[in-house]
Amino acid sequence: MPRTVERRSLSEILRRAAFPFFLFAAALFGLLLLSWTLLVPELTHIEVGGQKRSVSDLEEYEHDLRAQISSLEKDRNGELFTADDTLYVQLLHLKERKIRLQDIRREVSRIAQGIVPDAKNVVAFSLFTYDIDSETAEIRGDVHNVGPRSMTVLAEFVDALRTIPFVASVESSRFTRVDDGEGNFSSPFIIRLTLLQQ
Repeated sequence: MPRTVERRSLSEILRRAAFPFFLFAAALFGLLLLSWTLLVPELTHIEVGGQKRSVSDLEEYEHDLRAQISSLEKDRNGELFTADDTLYVQLLHLKERKIRLQDIRREVSRIAQGIVPDAKNVVAFSLFTYDIDSETAEIRGDVHNVGPRSMTVLAEFVDALRTIPFVASVESSRFTRVDDGEGNFSSPFIIRLTLLQQ
């Protein structure tokens, strides 16, 4: 006997599918609601500064932090770079004096190396001191490796020191020549440089 196919109307199909579709939609809505309230906050909130914050809260928090940092940097720069600040002025003078000390050492060394062009290590320094308050430098050492000319070379060295632009005066100990008994001559010296006041 041939099988007959019943033809159902569209309204009957929709009526039969409505309840399962409603159950599916309700279950899906419930799952989405639970994930939105329970799961999403756990995944999208980050603990920053002892508080859990969402993405929008983090943007506002970052904006506030940047404003605080900018304000603190302005305050710091105002404290550090104020030209009228007494401590800043004192530090600036100390820096200038330190540079002057380096300039003195460089100039004295340059003159010492060129005092006798054909000989090396003619002027040897044993002590170099600088008094910031009195703006004076004291140099101790001796002239050697030039034979009996050591006093002459020492006199030339002292005269050359007077040509340094920022030196006001040069005082030297009495010129002497020491013979070690083996034909080696040296002339010890103590030289005091007074610098021009800034």
